[in-house]
Amino acid sequence: MRAFIAAAALSVLVPAAVSAEPVEVGIEESHPNGMSVLIRSLELTDTEVRLDVRVINGHTENIRLAGMSDWTFVQTEGGDRLRLVAPPDNRELNIARQSTVDGSLVFMGSVPESGDLTLVLNDRGDDNPSTPNPRFEITLPSDTVEAAALKKN
Repeated sequence: MRAFIAAAALSVLVPAAVSAEPVEVGIEESHPNGMSVLIRSLELTDTEVRLDVRVINGHTENIRLAGMSDWTFVQTEGGDRLRLVAPPDNRELNIARQSTVDGSLVFMGSVPESGDLTLVLNDRGDDNPSTPNPRFEITLPSDTVEAAALKKN
């Protein structure tokens, strides 16, 4: 099992039976407020999308990556949105100031075996350098999605 853990306050556990072999991604995006998100790998199964990430909060305040349950999702090239499975003890994915967090983001649903996939964090957030609600939109190219689809169990 894997978990997304932020300052020992987040955890989303998914049974090991649904795990697939991850595909390396290595895409990093930065926000003007000092936060960075690195997508390390992608795993696809018939029921979920799992992104292994590193989040660095270089901001002077705590940050939240999922202000509301529908603000953070993975979107397929066809426009379908897969919702985040937020941990019950930290539904807004709060990240402490000046901290680094490694873990997994899990989204329920299956994706087509080709086409781009876009991670949207804080859809209603913004690009203001002082915001505690940064918006990220990170696209994983179709060749990465296709490689992950081939490794599904």
